Amino acid sequence: MENLKEKVQTGISLGFATQIGTQAAQFIFGLILARLLTPQDYGLTGMLAIFISMSDVFIDSGFGTAVMRKKHPNDSDYSTVFWFNFLVSVLAYLILFFAANAIADFYGDERLILLTRVICIVVIINAFGSIQGKFLNKNMQYKKLTKVYVVALLGSSILAVLLAAAGFGVWSLVGKTISWALLLNGGWWFVSSWKPKTIFSIISFKELGSYGSKILATSIFSSFFSNVYSVIIGKLFNAQSLGYFTRARQFYELPEKSIRSSSMNIFFPALSYLQDDNKRLINTYKNIIGIYAFVLFPLYALLAIIAKPLILVILTDKWLESVVLLQYFCLLSFALPFESVNENVLYIKGRSDFVFYVTVLKKVGLVAFLFLLYKTGLKGMVWAFVLEGYLGIFLSVYFAKKVLEFSFFRQIVQVLPSIGLTLIASIIMLLGMRITNTGIIQLILVPTLGIIVYLATSYATKRPELNEIIDLVTGMKRRLKKKE
Repeated sequence: MENLKEKVQTGISLGFATQIGTQAAQFIFGLILARLLTPQDYGLTGMLAIFISMSDVFIDSGFGTAVMRKKHPNDSDYSTVFWFNFLVSVLAYLILFFAANAIADFYGDERLILLTRVICIVVIINAFGSIQGKFLNKNMQYKKLTKVYVVALLGSSILAVLLAAAGFGVWSLVGKTISWALLLNGGWWFVSSWKPKTIFSIISFKELGSYGSKILATSIFSSFFSNVYSVIIGKLFNAQSLGYFTRARQFYELPEKSIRSSSMNIFFPALSYLQDDNKRLINTYKNIIGIYAFVLFPLYALLAIIAKPLILVILTDKWLESVVLLQYFCLLSFALPFESVNENVLYIKGRSDFVFYVTVLKKVGLVAFLFLLYKTGLKGMVWAFVLEGYLGIFLSVYFAKKVLEFSFFRQIVQVLPSIGLTLIASIIMLLGMRITNTGIIQLILVPTLGIIVYLATSYATKRPELNEIIDLVTGMKRRLKKKE
């Protein structure tokens, strides 16, 4: 248990340190690209997001998560999943290749024919290396994962900027997508000690498939309806509107992906070893939800407050319509800790069927919200996602309580202090926005005030989440010194 805890702490510490650097790099390269490209360029690639996402879902078919959940997957398990993923990816690409004309006709833009046939090659590239990534993650080899991620990020971003500067427009985004996939999956092949064998085990296929089939059904619903906005906006509005929406969503997802998603990749394989110990699971998840709220709530409050100067200064006024959309997206932040924790409870306890029910009900709600709100424009589209997020809180909590006695009341109690601290910091930040109308000064002054007030009040009220984060950082330093 101590060894497991140390591995998790190392993974989290390394993951957060890496995310600070990589997200800073993404931010810098992203703003350069946004200045060089137009909302329409982003909209064109956004129209194809649903097809790539759905292909990845069918390629994995839930086997990746099934391998991650299995306590001791063997070589036969990994190889079976690898060959299944690869064969399905080739089939998926052929379908997309021949469907390119129909996709272009649907959106009314012939440029999408060639774009579809080129960018969708990533479905094969991703399948070729995804199981190596799962192997590294399952065995908690976080340093190797980090090195590959950094190389892929820098390589693909530099290429995209060079292509954009040379006037390639939307093709710079295509180049970024493909080069990212090549560098990431190629890197996993290079650093992973596991290589696929010429094995396809029917026994492994059936064992993993019985669990993975439910995840596949869940992923199909989740992936389709999470990306359905690209179809609706692209069809009912235009590529430029989709570009505004996509840019706002990307800004919103930046903290969420860097903190919540990356840390869950560390927590999930580690907690799979505790799946039969409910008491430890509850205590661990209680700490996780508290830390998520402590970090995510103030970050999104800050992002909503400085949204306008952030976009105007960094991206210029051609992206102005993304400001309000971003502020509305930030309302989703309250749902993030609850959804991630409770859905992971269900996965850890082997109830992927419950996750499927949650996903179906959420997406049915999303369709209803989109139907009711699409006539109000892009703002209505964002509100549909916000309402879906809050619906997801109650659904995930309801089903999670059936397998683990971790009530919604106990979870709310865990995040209430962070809500109070965030409100105090937000008031100070809003006052800071009134001090000056200069965008650059606001971007310096407001975050500084918010961070100082939030950390000072957290320290004064002796918040355990702050101590947990400090322990992670200091613990990482101690381990690095020992290795020296």
